[in-house]
Amino acid sequence: MPIVAVDRRMLNLKVDTVLVDNIGGAIELVSHLISDGHSRVGAVVGTPVATTGYERREGYLRALQEQGLPYYPNLSV
Repeated sequence: MPIVAVDRRMLNLKVDTVLVDNIGGAIELVSHLISDGHSRVGAVVGTPVATTGYERREGYLRALQEQGLPYYPNLSV
């Protein structure tokens, strides 16, 4: 049976996959908010055990670091 995974890597399965650039998207979004003057940016990234959640969190943290803003754990879930 043909299977295609959408926006999630199936690490233990060899299937065709269509992915979103979660890291790049999170960086772009957070950077945009910061350029609009926001200095405390939160994020709903999802579970860190899924590739989507892990990648979104990585992009979020990278953007904060690149912009020189602190990470507030209570603003991220």
